[in-house]
Amino acid sequence: MKTRIQPIHLALGVAALALALWLVIGAMMLPVDKGYTVVGTRVFPLGVALLMGAVGMGLVTQAITGGFRLLGKEPEVAEAKLARQRVHAVVWVSAGLLVDALVIEHVGFVFASTVLFALAARGFGSKRWAYNVVIGLLLSWPIYIGFTMGLGLSLPGLLKPWL
Repeated sequence: MKTRIQPIHLALGVAALALALWLVIGAMMLPVDKGYTVVGTRVFPLGVALLMGAVGMGLVTQAITGGFRLLGKEPEVAEAKLARQRVHAVVWVSAGLLVDALVIEHVGFVFASTVLFALAARGFGSKRWAYNVVIGLLLSWPIYIGFTMGLGLSLPGLLKPWL
């Protein structure tokens, strides 16, 4: 029995490999620290590139051996509903990223990240807005503290003086 290559699955795998290569090229363009650092600036981008490359290889392997295994075989009606849900998820998460980018300088990291979390959670199906806002605050506040006080990085403050 001959297995059929799934072109769209192969395209996704090749795209993941291309992204991994792009990450490697970008990482190699970063400056090398000349100090006493144990972990240089290239380590994390190269680690992400390695993981993306592994995912890409797995996707290509599955594509040439018959297609992705874990997609499941659902009826057309369920597939149409799932496609609508995926579009809604992309819209909600994209809206969260856009709002975050637009307001982070005005309302600060904590509040912008809270809104991002709430909208992304809605994209993944949660309809509990108040709960999502509380969880977003509980996640973004320690991240803000850790980055500003722990690492000494500069993130947009909590609120701008005009408020």
